[in-house]
Formats: sequence, C-alpha cells, structure tokens
Amino acid sequence: MMFAPAPQRTPPADLVPLWHAAAVIHGQLSPTEATPGVDRVAAAIASLVPLYRRGPAALRARALQEEELEGGRVVDGGRAIEFGDGRSPIGHLYVRAAEVVLARRAILEERDASTRAASAARAIHRVGEIALRAVRLLGSPRPAARGGA
Repeated sequence: MMFAPAPQRTPPADLVPLWHAAAVIHGQLSPTEATPGVDRVAAAIASLVPLYRRGPAALRARALQEEELEGGRVVDGGRAIEFGDGRSPIGHLYVRAAEVVLARRAILEERDASTRAASAARAIHRVGEIALRAVRLLGSPRPAARGGA
C-alpha cells in the first residue's frame, strides 16, 4: 500500500515571510537614533510591494487587495496587520523574494537620502552657530550711512 505525499506546508519558493524580510533589511540599517523599528521597515516593504497571505493549512498564497489592507497597521515585526475598525487581523503575510530585493534597495536609498539631508541640516546649523559667535565677538555690522546729495 502506498501513501500519498503529505500536502506541502511551506510557501512556494519565491515567497518569504514579511517578518523575515523586514528583520533582514532592518539588520542592514546602520543603528542610529533614527533607525526605524522592524514594524516600520515591514510597513515600508508592504507599501512598496504586493502582499500575499497563506494560511497555516493553505497550499497556495493569495494576493491581498489594497481594499483589504486599507486602514491597517503592521504589527509584531510584520507578522500581522491590525485594524482599528473591528476587522480581524490579517496574518501569515508573505512577499515575493525578487520584490524584497527592490524594496530593500528603495528603503536603503531613502535612508541614504535622509542621512545626507540630516548631514546638510547639521552643517547649515553649524554655519549659523559660527556666524552667531562672530556677531557676538565682533558686534553686529553697522548699517551703511545713507547719504543724500
């Protein structure tokens, strides 16, 4: 007597759990005071690429529609999306591996742009401090006398 193979309990090879993708990308961000939490990284991924849901017993993943996700917020590091309007949370979230690569690139580029903007803001602030010290030390410039003919 032959037994049928057990149903596949893992998602297709091209899908990865959202929480896993978020954790990996979060680990690649340089730790600073401004480093977003894993929930924010998962939310960024979810805003950039389609999400899929695969229940614990489901063999196939189903693409989630924007309407299903509207008003939700990512929680538990990307393991679920919760809603404040009484809808049940959506769990078992997945993303396509190839799309995670694109999301990662976008998140890291945004982080780099934010870092450059923050550096520029600090430089401008520093120039302002230097100018203020110069005014304190040298006195404020006198307005030019208006001469009449």
